[in-house]
Amino acid sequence: MKKLFVVLALTLPLCAHAATSTAAAPAAAPASTGAMGMLAQLPAFLTKLDTLRGKALTATEKATVTDAVSQGDTAVNGIQAQFLGGISKATGLDTATLGAIIPSATQGVSNADLTSKIESKLGKKLGFIQSTGVKAANALRNNSLDGLKTTLSDGVAKKIGMDPATISGLLPMLGF
Repeated sequence: MKKLFVVLALTLPLCAHAATSTAAAPAAAPASTGAMGMLAQLPAFLTKLDTLRGKALTATEKATVTDAVSQGDTAVNGIQAQFLGGISKATGLDTATLGAIIPSATQGVSNADLTSKIESKLGKKLGFIQSTGVKAANALRNNSLDGLKTTLSDGVAKKIGMDPATISGLLPMLGF
């Protein structure tokens, strides 16, 4: 029970810090493969949708898909900024350094890999509280990304009349 309270005590401030921090977001953006990567791949994604659907998307449908992907980009960058801000608060490493060692904003990362990279940068093992903060921020990020993928797949599928599983299978084209 004590560990649960420690995790909650660390997770809530990490979420609040990242949501209110203005310093974390600008440093996170250059390391992100979210917005710029997703939008750069949009034409190929639209072409693949046309092919799989068997008919071309209308201009309205293309605009709808483009808007959904753009909103997804915004969400990915927000998730990444929150994540980097939380990890920064837990470890003391700045968000630019963290963005360099965790460059993909759209891919989940394992706790072991994340901890190893952070400990390498710090030159020491993480303490219990630091480790708990890192794990909490990572779980929040990975869960948020999973939820975003589902929301994006379901939303696009509904708007263009395709199966959400088919759209989900295409998300790697956008970097997911």
